[in-house]
Amino acid sequence: MGCTEDIVLIANSVIIIVSVISLIASIGVITLCLIADILDEFTLKIVMYMSINDLIRSCGLIIPLCFESKDKICILFGYIVVYTFISNVVWAASIIVTLYIVIIKKYRNYERFMKYWFIAAYPLLAIIQAIPYATNSYGFDGGMCTLKDDYYGNIWRFTLLYFPYWIFLLLAIWIFYKLHKALKGSDSKTLNSIVLKRGYIYSLIIFVMVIFLSAVRIIQLFANNCAIMYMSFSLDSILGLHGLLNGIALVCNKNVRYQLKYKFCKNLINKSCDTSSFSAGLDSGRDLN
Repeated sequence: MGCTEDIVLIANSVIIIVSVISLIASIGVITLCLIADILDEFTLKIVMYMSINDLIRSCGLIIPLCFESKDKICILFGYIVVYTFISNVVWAASIIVTLYIVIIKKYRNYERFMKYWFIAAYPLLAIIQAIPYATNSYGFDGGMCTLKDDYYGNIWRFTLLYFPYWIFLLLAIWIFYKLHKALKGSDSKTLNSIVLKRGYIYSLIIFVMVIFLSAVRIIQLFANNCAIMYMSFSLDSILGLHGLLNGIALVCNKNVRYQLKYKFCKNLINKSCDTSSFSAGLDSGRDLN
């Protein structure tokens, strides 16, 4: 059995596992965003949108593996997998741009830009990512539905994915430098607040993934041996865990942990009060008898 066949067999099993984990984590994050006031409204919406994308992408990775013939079904799910990830890159960019607007430019009415980010991340991006259909470039490759590893597929991969990735990455580095410079005189807690409480960590997770993924893809153009293919597959598996990583980042937020602990304790107290009231009612009934 060749290198490619080995990787595809391993990839199918691993992708199912990491996608199920990410699916569960994404549902957990969405649930927390809906039932608990854990973050400011702007960041909360973005985290929820990213988690919805992760949930859809996890389904897009799992469902095709249930079919023996994946060529036709990957025409749809390849689009979904690629589109949902680049959509998360746009949302990651929205966080860092908003931090720049608020902290550097002192602009407070930043929530008015949410509709523009929404348009960019969904309808506009949906149209742009449909362009590879013109060359039939979505299909099954390396154990998952994505852009094909051929001439046109690689053109779309670098123009529609990696080029925007690196633009947003350079923007993120520049903004972080500006933020660090502006807050240089403040204590370290301020910077920690930006990374964790203000949501920069969600952008950081995406952009770290982008650096390694694009680097491996570039190497693959010149040396597509077994070692590089295994490395590419490993990175694809890590990308599949983005929903879990977002969940971990959410729990790392001190305010989120406090809110969850508060609501949990409040529910316990309410249940205790209800039980006490019920017991008191029974005792009163006995006294009357």
